[in-house]
Amino acid sequence: MFIAVDFDGTIADFDKNANSKEISGAFEVLKLISDAGHDLILYTMRNGRYLEEAVEFCKKNNIHFAAVNDNPFVDQSNFSRKVFADYYIDERAIGCPVYYNSEGSRCADWDKIKKMLKELGVI
Repeated sequence: MFIAVDFDGTIADFDKNANSKEISGAFEVLKLISDAGHDLILYTMRNGRYLEEAVEFCKKNNIHFAAVNDNPFVDQSNFSRKVFADYYIDERAIGCPVYYNSEGSRCADWDKIKKMLKELGVI
């Protein structure tokens, strides 16, 4: 199974200064997904050095992606820019549980995401 995950507001607080902080529970649940044998795909608007910083931030926290902004494991001969995944986790998605932090930023609620993933049989 392929799980595409956004970075800013989903895995980490939005910060373009390489000072990202994990949103509570993100790495725990991402590790559970990976340990269950699923492929993680980082699916983010970041590019250039900001994308590199996001990937490195995750690597330092033992989160490794099968792909970044791509899914080379499926036929995409239709040249679609949309990355195929079985599920997408993004704090901007309708239905994704969120909360607002002390600065008023929307953040993915990983406790509720974990519960949803268990109900779906993903983890």
